[in-house]
Amino acid sequence: SSLIQAPNARDPDSEPATDNAVSAVGKVCEFCRAAFPVEQALAGWLAYLPVKEDKEEALIVHEHLVRMTEQNDTALLGANHENLPKIVSVFAQIVGTDLVAEDVGTRIKALIMNLQTSMPPEQLQSLWSQIPPEQQQSLQACMAAPASA
Repeated sequence: SSLIQAPNARDPDSEPATDNAVSAVGKVCEFCRAAFPVEQALAGWLAYLPVKEDKEEALIVHEHLVRMTEQNDTALLGANHENLPKIVSVFAQIVGTDLVAEDVGTRIKALIMNLQTSMPPEQLQSLWSQIPPEQQQSLQACMAAPASA
């Protein structure tokens, strides 16, 4: 976790290695939870996302994020869903890009639609207020785009 939180983690010379470390942390968090305090590791993992430099790892990491979100993973979502704004922010940065596989992008859209229909209006408004305007616009554009055939 300290590698992905290092001040130079996103430097051009460090970013590919950091992306690989982030991928490893995500896999351990998803599949080997009993071995360590997963909430702390997931907080560091989530803070680094999205993975941008290593496209191959980005596809893997972002699919882990989507799968854990779909499973309503309480360690990822945090108490009272406190991590949901960060998760939605990551989704806004990756959906419709080469950082996520097309089928995973479709799953992100389904997650966003589910949020919009299942959250009480005041909670939904609070969530959107924590997402930067350009990311809100990115999500709105993706949600409005027709599904690929």
